[in-house]
Amino acid sequence: MLKKLSFSSLAHSGRAVAPNHPVDPAWRSLSPFSRANVARAVCLLAVAGAVSMQAHAGFSDEAGAENTFDSMSDMDCADVVINGKLILAAGAGFTRVGTFTVAPTGSVVTASGVSIEVTTGWQNGGTFDTSGTSLTASNVCGNTTTTFSGSNTFLSLSATSAGHTLVFPAGTTQTVTGSLTLTGQTLNGGDANTFLTLATGASQSISDVGVNSVDASRGQRLAPTGTNKITGTAPNWFAAPVTPVVPTSPTAVPVTGPGGLALMGGLMVLAAGFVRRRKSSNSSRRDASGAQR
Repeated sequence: MLKKLSFSSLAHSGRAVAPNHPVDPAWRSLSPFSRANVARAVCLLAVAGAVSMQAHAGFSDEAGAENTFDSMSDMDCADVVINGKLILAAGAGFTRVGTFTVAPTGSVVTASGVSIEVTTGWQNGGTFDTSGTSLTASNVCGNTTTTFSGSNTFLSLSATSAGHTLVFPAGTTQTVTGSLTLTGQTLNGGDANTFLTLATGASQSISDVGVNSVDASRGQRLAPTGTNKITGTAPNWFAAPVTPVVPTSPTAVPVTGPGGLALMGGLMVLAAGFVRRRKSSNSSRRDASGAQR
């Protein structure tokens, strides 16, 4: 079972409080049976209100606490804060989380097959081995941006909400070892030291994305047949630029020095010989023509 934040003291005690103090004339005028019914109704309302509060309060534990989840939990856009130790069994996880936070005192231990859906944020400030975790960033809670904190290694990372923005802080690396799916997002990095790395052998499905200051040069080229839909710095993204072929200039033959002079002299001799042969050939043709006449 998912451990929620505690009920209010009223609901937790199970005691009802009458709308007015017993000395109130309106309260005294009621019969004992009516007073019991009123008290019972107030108690039910208090418990219902506390349960409703609990459903939207999210999950938060204390430092030193240990909790184990073995199924999926819908957080209804509330936050999850891990101050102690959280163990997620195979097939367990969270959907519709506001911000998932692992505090410096917190740790999360996961089996393979864990999945988490976050909306507004992912903050890993403690110990979380996410190598077997599939993370989805969505806008199902009406948010337009999901902000990441810390460096993480995910089995898979997915975002398919068009118009959604993913923000990666400076100096962090998000590594994906299994599959990376991005459709219609904008990715903003903090600076040139912000990395999104797709490991060798991992798969990708990326389309219609805009990238600014998110470096992919530590892994596979991302969206290798696509183009950046925004103006931004995107190392190792999209189609590789074609390097133009620069024609080489002909090498000039030096005419100075013994080698150059010898080459020039040889060329002049060949040219003179060609001229003599041409003149001789022309003269022979003239003589033959005169003899025919």
